[in-house]
Amino acid sequence: AEYMGALLSNSPEILEIRDRAAARQALRIEPPSGRGFVLLCHVVHWVFMVLNYFLFPTAAQILAVWNCAADPATGVKYLVSYPNLRCDAISTALKVVPTIVYIVVPFVGMLVAMSMASERSYFFHVVFGFWFDAYKSPYRMFALLFLLRRLGLSVVVAFLPQTNLARHVLIVVVLLLSALAVFDKMPFYHHHANHVEVALQALMLVLYVTVLLMNQTDNSAVGVACFYGALVLAPCFVLYNVVMPVYRVVVLGVWHDQNARDAIVSRMAAAHKMWFEHGVHPLVADAY
Repeated sequence: AEYMGALLSNSPEILEIRDRAAARQALRIEPPSGRGFVLLCHVVHWVFMVLNYFLFPTAAQILAVWNCAADPATGVKYLVSYPNLRCDAISTALKVVPTIVYIVVPFVGMLVAMSMASERSYFFHVVFGFWFDAYKSPYRMFALLFLLRRLGLSVVVAFLPQTNLARHVLIVVVLLLSALAVFDKMPFYHHHANHVEVALQALMLVLYVTVLLMNQTDNSAVGVACFYGALVLAPCFVLYNVVMPVYRVVVLGVWHDQNARDAIVSRMAAAHKMWFEHGVHPLVADAY
């Protein structure tokens, strides 16, 4: 009775709770009525998603056309990646336009998305949802960091030759720091996603070092076996982390990510304990 009386009272605390509840209700995203706008949002979503996933190979090929070296005998500049192709055979427009479309546009879109992260709009959540939805709210910056990682690796591959030691050191350092950052912060919402990301980055690092050592040692057969073994292990690991959550839900009938569920339940229990023992409501204390 005391609890219900407190809920029905007009105390400042209860009024503040009601105001916050009304504000949250107002933040609900309603889809627009126009079909054309909905279609445009989904088209832009797919364009950005394709650019995101194919940024590294695409950017490496595009940036390679800017890397030219002069022939010491004739003085004519040729592409380093394609020594039989002269640099002046590619016009400036053919270099600038792909650079803007495939490299500049995704980063501009990401910066726009970062500035709109606090807005509750249908356009934002449809177009940029794939960038942010997988991350916990405090770690959405990892989406931008991963994009910078791909661009940085593409710049290294495009402008540093294989004989340059700095190329290999930078690639190893970037992959190692990226894996350590994910392992330390666990930025993805689902527990399995963090494990998959760390394992795949470590596997990429092993593959890269294996290929380097194959060129420097005589144990090429062992290197090839390790290389193809890693190629088989990677999809098996991904499938395991995809199939197991489905198995836990469909067959075992439990939560697919028990650790995340336990953390949420523990946080809610602590918030309600603060409310009942100290009179501090969760919405007022920002405990959620």
